[in-house]
Amino acid sequence: MTETGDRRIYSIPPGAGFLRILAEALVDDTFGFGLPNPATDPMALSAVTIYLPTRRAARVLRSEIADRLGTGSAILPVIRALGETDDDTGYFEEDTPIALELDPPVGTVDAILSLAELVLAWKSKLPEAIAAHLDGAPMMAPANPADAVWLARALFDLVQAVESEEADFGKLDEAIEADLQEWWRITAEFLKVAREFWPALLGERGQSSPAAHHNALIDAETRRIAEGRFDGPVIVAGSTGTRPSTARLIAAIAGHTQGAVVLPGLDKQMAPAHWGMIADFAEPTVGGFQNPSSRLDAVTIRSHPQYGLFRLLGALGLPPSSVADIPELGQAPATIRVRNQLVSTALLPAAATTVWSDATLLPAADETAKALAGVTLIEAANEREEAEALAAAMRAALEPTAENAEPVAALVTPDRALARRVVIELRRYGIEADDSGGRGLGDTAAGSLARLAVSVAFGPSDPVALAALIKHPLARFGCEPNEARRLGEMVESLGLRGEPGEARLSNLPELVLAGRKRRYTDRHAPAWLKRLSDNDIDQALTHARTIVAAFEPLLELFHEGMETASVGELAFATALVIEAVARDADGSLANLWGGDAGKSLAALLSDCRDSRTGLAISDFEWIAALEALLSGQVVKPEGGGHPRAFVWGSLEARLQHVDTVLLGGLNEGSWPAPGKEDPFLSRAMKAAIGLEPPERRIGQAAHDVQMAIAMPHVILSRSLRAGRAPTVASRWMQRLGATAGSEAFSAMRERGAAILTWLRAAELTRTGTFPGRPGPHPPAELQPLSYSFSEVGRLRRDPYSIYAKRILGLDPLDDFIADPGPRERGTIYHAILERFVRDANATDLTEQRLMAIADEVLEAEGLPIELRLVWRNRLSRAAPAIAEWEAARAGNREKTFVEAYAKMTLPSGAELRGLADRIEILSDGSASLIDYKTGSSPSLKQARTLLDPQLALEAHVLGLGGFRDIDPVPVSELLYLRLTGNEKYEDRVDKAPRKEGDPDYRAEALASRAAREFEGLVSALRDGRRGYMSRVIPKSAREFSGEYDHLARVAEWQTAAEGENGGGDD
Repeated sequence: MTETGDRRIYSIPPGAGFLRILAEALVDDTFGFGLPNPATDPMALSAVTIYLPTRRAARVLRSEIADRLGTGSAILPVIRALGETDDDTGYFEEDTPIALELDPPVGTVDAILSLAELVLAWKSKLPEAIAAHLDGAPMMAPANPADAVWLARALFDLVQAVESEEADFGKLDEAIEADLQEWWRITAEFLKVAREFWPALLGERGQSSPAAHHNALIDAETRRIAEGRFDGPVIVAGSTGTRPSTARLIAAIAGHTQGAVVLPGLDKQMAPAHWGMIADFAEPTVGGFQNPSSRLDAVTIRSHPQYGLFRLLGALGLPPSSVADIPELGQAPATIRVRNQLVSTALLPAAATTVWSDATLLPAADETAKALAGVTLIEAANEREEAEALAAAMRAALEPTAENAEPVAALVTPDRALARRVVIELRRYGIEADDSGGRGLGDTAAGSLARLAVSVAFGPSDPVALAALIKHPLARFGCEPNEARRLGEMVESLGLRGEPGEARLSNLPELVLAGRKRRYTDRHAPAWLKRLSDNDIDQALTHARTIVAAFEPLLELFHEGMETASVGELAFATALVIEAVARDADGSLANLWGGDAGKSLAALLSDCRDSRTGLAISDFEWIAALEALLSGQVVKPEGGGHPRAFVWGSLEARLQHVDTVLLGGLNEGSWPAPGKEDPFLSRAMKAAIGLEPPERRIGQAAHDVQMAIAMPHVILSRSLRAGRAPTVASRWMQRLGATAGSEAFSAMRERGAAILTWLRAAELTRTGTFPGRPGPHPPAELQPLSYSFSEVGRLRRDPYSIYAKRILGLDPLDDFIADPGPRERGTIYHAILERFVRDANATDLTEQRLMAIADEVLEAEGLPIELRLVWRNRLSRAAPAIAEWEAARAGNREKTFVEAYAKMTLPSGAELRGLADRIEILSDGSASLIDYKTGSSPSLKQARTLLDPQLALEAHVLGLGGFRDIDPVPVSELLYLRLTGNEKYEDRVDKAPRKEGDPDYRAEALASRAAREFEGLVSALRDGRRGYMSRVIPKSAREFSGEYDHLARVAEWQTAAEGENGGGDD
């Protein structure tokens, strides 16, 4: 008699194909139930009940049994999901007689809102202990009802964990009395919301907690089996008994006369001594936890992949020594068994890793090489390359072979961002693979629309959010998709970009009208604005009014001084608003509510509307509250996608078997994920009430990897960098490298490097070569001959920007409207100085008069008070220097011209035109050219080397009489007047050489040289000797803010050039 007795307890090893072997054992009656032959009796399996961990496993098992039975007719067994790892709770949520006897479970949304109400009530009547600790200071958390919703979500998760693991909140009081600090005592007081008030509220409502309800259902099933009220064979397979209630069910099935338990991946290759080590660390039999080291061992041993099965064996009354007596169903291929041995040895407890140096306990080198020949290790440079490599590897894995006409491949990763990237990359190969791990509801189109709607309705003025809503993929506003997009872009361009302003939803039509006015009044209005017809603008105005009208249901909740509204009212109004936004020309809402995300959002808003809570919040708080409610919702695809390509999370992959598995994101912090600490309970408090530490989840993840790595073909991947930070390889990969040996592990790397080499070569083939610096040579007749003074500097530095604007006719996109900035400040300062110096004598040039003019101009501009004060203060710092300098020059100044206009054709045919800020005719008959600057750019060096030739060119034109109403006059001074208050007021550009050989920076020399270089550049461009090259003389190698840099693909060709020169990213 073995230690398992006459009970039917089995294991299926990793790599054997768990569900296929289970189906074969059932059909072949390996369990010895005495079942008739299904081939001759269609009812042979109808009395059998099978419990599996997940619904996915249940679906696959049905398919495996059907394949095993062939084409004949048969009634399949009852297959039920325990809901052990799924978001749902499987069969046990159906309307069974057992379920009808229990109080119904409260909905998640209703629970969160009710808990938020309890949290606010608790804050309003603080316990005496907390009030004393605060000593009269206000309780800051929760700061508002929206904050309470976030706290309630965390509380709900804690309640679910405590009830799932059947921990005891009551033991918290004992731990507090023992040695917890004062802050944790306060936390324990707060947890009375979950310990006492929440159960009482559920009792009043006749409801139960979801986790407690699930446990009750499983326990009822357990009693039915244990008491002999269950007819027919019953099997539980693939479960590790994570929940205590599930472990009791498994024990009851093991004791049933026609019961069988099939364990997933019980490690029979691990030595009995090492099984004993797990037992000793987890539950010391002598002396208990006598020192910190033993307590640490008890925690860290939970990260071992077999710890969960060790606990389940204990629930079955089996000691670790019984592992050898548990028979295995099926066998993995010989090479996979060797691989399993390597992985088992690699994942031994830390105290047992000394055996790694004992060659007699490891497979021979040739066996190791064969076992790992099907394992590839990709170490990509970054996350993007990792996704591309995984997609390419999956594409190759799906190719039919002589042995397998329809291979199946699956990516398994807990990193949802990596999963989404791979799904996108797979589309390049025409492969549509659904990410079964799902996406957060808030990240979907429907969820993001709801978030944007409440943010636009109740948030601060934000043109970006308003534009995102108007052009949202689901936004229709009663139009066809293309028409909605066209009108949305016009509303954005007219109303949300360009001139400074405040982008409020309510004044959107007025902003569009302001855009129409700008069309006629702004001499610098972009060409696209001038191309719009009056009919186009009328359509945009009508669309803007439609957009505002769509938000009436939300805005009406807070009319006539109403400060709060109930969550139910807000949810219903939000639904009405997004329906008005998404309704198409036919009145259909299928694009909003029809998909998986739409159904989830509809359910969430309906649950809020129907909630039994009376929680009321303000308009602004609804933004954060909705965000909290969306954050816990995961949308999983209902089906479809490629029939042989899958993307799974680690939970969805359990018990599945594929030809090629790709394990992605094998870095510390990703897989395994770091242990998540509870926001309310310290480790000591969790241990006191019986909650498992975070390391238990790491052990479950290790078991997932141990099972997955036994597939026929395995591709492991990681990125060497995450963003700019280097990564650390997963502990499991490092351990495998230690046991595999350098030769076999290097071979794994080489196979991965081959994939990366192919990928990089394919990238070069697809793109030809990296894009070079563009330098187009348009025909001379298309090239401009007329340039403004300010454009010449741009022509020297970045000719491509002139090509894009003047030849291609592309206007840069205006910035979103915002508070006035540096450009507007410069315009206002120009206006102030123009009034200050125009027709003024020396006695008028005082600091007091300058600031009086400043006050008048700033007031007339209608600036926000805070901005007006800041700009006035900035000018006041420079005012003494300005007044002193201007008064000193007054006696030497005969006449002043402000914003003088010039236009002149040079001998080459090129034309210069533009405005000079200020020209002074001096007593000696010469002229002083002055340019106002509100910043430190351009520098004197840039002006003297003609990188910014504006002043020099103005001097050239002035000397030839090109300025309107000004006779030809020699220029003696080129001045920058800096209005920053932090630098000296006057910067003189012209400078005579001090000695022979010094560069000549006198005004006349600079002017003639600037004109000569300008004409030479224009001529070289027209006759094709030079092209309109991008970034010829950039201000900075790392500055990519040019208006046309994206069109010139600067970031691409500059990065490529740096790579060739040994540079690269920081």
